[in-house]
Amino acid sequence: MASSTSHKPTDNLQAMMLPDIGQPDQDQELQQLYAALVAKTQEAIRWYDRHKSKHKRRAVLFRGAAVALAGLASIVPIAISMFPSAWEPQRWVPVASILAALSAGCVAFDRLFGFSANWMRYLTALLELQHQLELLQFGWSRRALETRLSGGLKGDNLTASLNLLQTALASVNQALKTETLEWVTHFAGALQEFEKSVSAQRVATATSPVLLAATQGALRVQVVELDALDDRRYEIQLGATATPEPHTGATKAFAHLAPGQHLLRVTAKRGGKPVSVEDIVTIKPGETASVSVTLA
Repeated sequence: MASSTSHKPTDNLQAMMLPDIGQPDQDQELQQLYAALVAKTQEAIRWYDRHKSKHKRRAVLFRGAAVALAGLASIVPIAISMFPSAWEPQRWVPVASILAALSAGCVAFDRLFGFSANWMRYLTALLELQHQLELLQFGWSRRALETRLSGGLKGDNLTASLNLLQTALASVNQALKTETLEWVTHFAGALQEFEKSVSAQRVATATSPVLLAATQGALRVQVVELDALDDRRYEIQLGATATPEPHTGATKAFAHLAPGQHLLRVTAKRGGKPVSVEDIVTIKPGETASVSVTLA
């Protein structure tokens, strides 16, 4: 007699367990075949139930992180637009791109390892196996009751019972085979997508310096009457929160600047007295701005 093994309850509806009804004068070997097939199906159901839960947790983690990061990426530009200009909010613009890249990375990681796909595939296989188990148990009970009512030759009853078990075994194995083939197809497709993504990343990395130069600007500052300054020395500051840098050359260059308006301040001493100048310079993408300053 086949017996169901107790196990921890899950979030899924369990297959209906019908009583094992024996046929009159039934061979013990036939009942053992039925019990073995029921045990095989139940073990497959438990396996898919355990592994489905693992993939569900990972899928929820990565997909949830992707949604959260994408939401933050859309909020960051709005938030930094409210920052005061003294904070140089344009410096925080790349944060949105970083968050968006992390969001895309979570989705790519989930697709490569198939957490979401495995969760859905295991759940489908679990339901199919439960369906096959119920059909087997009901068909077995029906054969036993029909034999009791109508009798019939023992040989004919044995053949019908064996056909029932063989059909049920083929259906269970087909469900397992279908799930495995779907996994192979998904994994091969995920590898192809990953290889395409890596190739695209190589191209993007090779062209990133050109793209970066097209989205940033530069500044060239020339100090007039440098010889009149004490020790031909001055301090130059670009940005309200930047630290002044000492310099002795007639020109000073700044590269990789974000587009927009920047505060330029130059201070020095002439004859022991402090002199300075402030100006607002506008940086345009892909261009080098030039400005000449005279300290007074």
